Amino acid sequence: MSARSIQATLSRWFAVQALLGLSVVCIGVYAVTAWNFQLKQASQLDRQSGLIAHLVQESNGEFGHRNLRHKLDDYFAGHSDLQVVLRQEGRVVYASAPGEGPARWSWISLTQPAEPGQPPIELQMAINVYEDERLLARLAWTLLAAVVLGSLVIAWTGALLVRRGLKPLQDLTRQVASTGPAYPGRRIDLAPYSPEIAPWVAQFNAVLDRAEQAYQQLESFNADVAHELQTPLA
Repeated sequence: MSARSIQATLSRWFAVQALLGLSVVCIGVYAVTAWNFQLKQASQLDRQSGLIAHLVQESNGEFGHRNLRHKLDDYFAGHSDLQVVLRQEGRVVYASAPGEGPARWSWISLTQPAEPGQPPIELQMAINVYEDERLLARLAWTLLAAVVLGSLVIAWTGALLVRRGLKPLQDLTRQVASTGPAYPGRRIDLAPYSPEIAPWVAQFNAVLDRAEQAYQQLESFNADVAHELQTPLA
């Protein structure tokens, strides 16, 4: 099994970490944005339902219902993003006309007490959340594109940084090739190398020292043997 390339492994991990990190950040951004939209919708529904409840309290009885319908018609003429249905004893007292265009309604139900002796009025109110959901969908696609493009950019720049970081190893390879018994006394300079690589270079220089000493001892031994052999022959 062949060993994996350090450059390829580090570049791959750069890409994976960038993908995971950007995904977590973008998911957080989307979740916070969606939560703020929900708070805004709940606040708007609460505010509008309070206003409708106030109008209901001011309009009780059959004549009050007719007066209430008139007030609500005037109010909802300028609020096409709202919709309301009023029921009393299961009978629809008032229902606003839905606005034109695409809609996605979010409903709430409240019970509004009526005057003594009259049944309570059920208030159902809705807000059009179509535009909010449309913005969230756009945000989701934008964040997804940011994750993909950001991961690709970080992976590419990470690969360049890894290649640059491993360049001293390539220089070390060339210097190692120019050392050995054929170049006695030549050693690798420790100064250009980082503290992580310097101990390896020092150990390699020590190995060269021991190899040269062994080579010198071997040459000395060969010279002594040759001298001892030449004397009897002479």
